[in-house]
Amino acid sequence: TGREETEVYRMRRKDGSEIWVEDHGYYIHNDQGEVIYHAGMLRDVTERKHAQDAWNAQAEKLQLIYEASRQLNASFAPQHIHEVACNSIAQLISCDKIFITSFEKRTGLISLVCGWDGNVQVDPKAYPSISIEQDKHGPQSEVIRSGKPILFSGYQQRSVSANDQDDRAGQFPEYADTPLSAMIVPMIVEKQVVGAIQVFNQRLNAYAESDLN
Repeated sequence: TGREETEVYRMRRKDGSEIWVEDHGYYIHNDQGEVIYHAGMLRDVTERKHAQDAWNAQAEKLQLIYEASRQLNASFAPQHIHEVACNSIAQLISCDKIFITSFEKRTGLISLVCGWDGNVQVDPKAYPSISIEQDKHGPQSEVIRSGKPILFSGYQQRSVSANDQDDRAGQFPEYADTPLSAMIVPMIVEKQVVGAIQVFNQRLNAYAESDLN
């Protein structure tokens, strides 16, 4: 006897590539309930599986955005906004550390306002503000000055000259422990850069251009 069953699982081809298949068939059992053989049909559903995974990922992102919007409506205090943004980004993007800094154009100071180091929340008071002039060659200051994001997928891929590379290697904020991968994105309010969001990962090539979107 047997009953009709459908399963979806991953298989590896002879060339080493992986596909997802839908196994539709019957498990035939003997009188003792042991499986004797399986009769059925395999169908390649790789494209369907990838589309479903992409849809699920998008749905999860939309849910996180909705939840962030709901939390933001609870208070318009700057610190609350920064903390909600920090927590939401940490859930949307794989990262080891994330920091949000503010930039005061009048004084030229860059200050840490919120951050997470792994699962530990960073105390902004432990890190003094720095002058954008003092940090003029750092990637964070470059983002604030230009209003454009920067992606570092590995030191060997930095779009700087060999002479500049050594100078800039140490210019990440000291709380970042000089990561292998980083994304730094400007925060813009009414066409003015008011700070930066910095996401760090200790894995090489952890981010791609698509992550900046």
